[in-house]
Amino acid sequence: MRWFLRPIAGVLTGCMPYLAWLIGRLAITALIPLAVLPFLLQSGAVSAAAVQPTDKRLPIPTESQQRPVQEKLVQLFKAKYGPVTPFTVQRFANDMTAKYHNDTGDPLTRYVVLSMLTNLAARNWQPLDTFEAVDDLSAAYRVDKGKLDVEAAQKLMSVRPTWQMARINTPQFVYNTTYTRMMAEIPLADTAGEYKYALQMAQIAVRCAQLLQSPADLQAAEQSLHTQQMLATLWSQAKRDIAALKLKPTDPTLNLRVGLFTWLAEKKHHDGLKLLDASGLANAIRVAKLARNGPPDAAAWLHYFELLQKLAGQTKQPIYSQLITRKITKWFNNQAGNVMPAFFTTLQTASFGDANHLLTNAIAQAHNLHDPGSAAWAGKWQSQQRAMLALHRRYEAAMRQVQHNPDFRPGNAVVGQYLCLIKGQWKVGCNYLLKSGKSRLMAAARSEQAALKQKAALTQAKDALHSARQALRSAPKPKAGNAADPGLLLSVHTAKEAVAKAKAAATAAYVAAAANWWQAATRLKPPLQQRAQARAVHWYKRAYPDMSQAPANIIYRVKRFER
Repeated sequence: MRWFLRPIAGVLTGCMPYLAWLIGRLAITALIPLAVLPFLLQSGAVSAAAVQPTDKRLPIPTESQQRPVQEKLVQLFKAKYGPVTPFTVQRFANDMTAKYHNDTGDPLTRYVVLSMLTNLAARNWQPLDTFEAVDDLSAAYRVDKGKLDVEAAQKLMSVRPTWQMARINTPQFVYNTTYTRMMAEIPLADTAGEYKYALQMAQIAVRCAQLLQSPADLQAAEQSLHTQQMLATLWSQAKRDIAALKLKPTDPTLNLRVGLFTWLAEKKHHDGLKLLDASGLANAIRVAKLARNGPPDAAAWLHYFELLQKLAGQTKQPIYSQLITRKITKWFNNQAGNVMPAFFTTLQTASFGDANHLLTNAIAQAHNLHDPGSAAWAGKWQSQQRAMLALHRRYEAAMRQVQHNPDFRPGNAVVGQYLCLIKGQWKVGCNYLLKSGKSRLMAAARSEQAALKQKAALTQAKDALHSARQALRSAPKPKAGNAADPGLLLSVHTAKEAVAKAKAAATAAYVAAAANWWQAATRLKPPLQQRAQARAVHWYKRAYPDMSQAPANIIYRVKRFER
C-alpha cells in the first residue's frame, strides 16, 4: 500500500506542522495559497541517462513541455480539490497514483506525476514508495537511475521526521530499507560505468549502517566503500590514459593500462584482451591467451595469477595494481577449493616434489594477497602440507624396510595405504595391504581387487554386446518376408544376458568394496581417512548412478562425506 493510502494520524489537530514540512516547510495557517502548489508538482533534478542505441524507453520531456502539464494539474487541483490542506493533498496524490501508476496512455503527464510522487514520498519519509516511483520512472523513461537513487536516498537521509512520520515508519525501517537499496544498486551502477553514483551509494550505505548500529552491515558497507573509492580513482586515471592512448596508439604501457581497465573494470573481455595483445608485452600476451581459453586446472590458475602479478608491476601505476590484486583475490578464493585435488593429481601423475611445489606456490600466493579469506586457505594448506610431508617420509622409510624384509607387516601397511589412497595405485597397493596383517585393510584390499575385476568383466561384456550389435547391423539385409540371421540375433541376446549378469555381479562387488573402505577409514587418521572415504563414495556412486535408488544408509554416508 502506498504511503498516502495509509491514515495520517491527527489530521485535524496535528496536520499543520506535518503539511508545512511536506511542501517545503513553508509557513501556513488555515489554508495554503494555490500559488504554492506548483512546488509540489515540480519533478526535481532529473537528468537524462546516456541514450543507448537499443534503449526503447521514452525520452524525458523538456521543461517547456512539463510546464503546461504542471499548470493543468494546478487547475485540476483547484477545481476538484479546493484549498490545499493535508486532506486534499492526500486525496490528490491518491487519485494521481491510481490513474498513472500503470497507465502509459499519457506519457507526458505520467512523467510529471511520477516525478512529483518520488519527491513527495522521499520528503514524507516513505522509502518503499520513493524507490518504487524511481523504478517506475527508470523503467519507462531515459532517466539516470543511479542519480535518481542517490538523490532519493539523500532526501530520505536529510529528513527530520515529525512524530507522525515516525509512527508510520520507524527510523530503523527507513535506514534499513535505504541501506538494502543502496547495496543492491551499487553493482548495477558499476556495471553501467556510473562509478560516481556507486561511490555515493556506498557512502550512504555506510551512514545507514552507522545509524542502525549494525557491525555486520557496517563492515560490508565499508568494504563496498573502499572498492568504490578505488574504482572512482581508477576511472579518473583511466580517462587520462584513454586520452593519451589516442595520441600514442602504439605505447605498450598505455595499451596495457587501458586494456586492463577495459577487461577487468568494464568487463569488456574481447576489447580489453585485444588491447593487451596490442601492448606487445610477453606477459600481457600470455595472460590474454589464458583468459580467452580459461586455465584448465588449479596449477594453470596459479601460473595465471603469477603472470597477473607481474603485469601489476608493469603498469607503473598503483591504482592498476590494486585493480589486479582485487581480481586475483576474487578468482583465487573461487579456485582455492581445487588446490588439494590438484595436489593429489600431480602426486599421482608426477612426483611428490612437483605436488609439494604446487602447494607451496599456492600458500605463497595466498599470503601475498593479504586477504583474510586467502590467509585462511593458506593456514589450512600449511597444515595439510605438514601432514603429507610426514606421511611421505613414513612411506619412504617403510618402503626401505619392506625391500629388506618383504613380510614386514607394519611396513606393508604403510606402503599399501600410501600407494592406494595417496598415489592411486590400487592394484600394486592392494598387494601390500594383503600382507599388512590388519583385518580391515586386508578386507578392503580383497574387495578392491574383486571390484576392479568385476569392472573389467562388465566392460568386456559391454564390448561383446557392442560387437554383436555391430555385426547384426553390418550383415546383409534380409529379403522381404525373411527374418534376420538367427545366429546373429542369438549372439546379441546372449551378449545382453551376459551384460545383465556382469552388471549385477559388479554392483555387488562395488557395494562390498565401498563398505570395506568405509569401515577401514574408521581406523585411519587424516588425510588417509578422507581418502579412504572418498574411495568408498566412488564405489557407491558406481553401484548406484542414481543415488535416489540407493539404500538409506548409503545415501547418508555419501551426503555426510560430501557435506
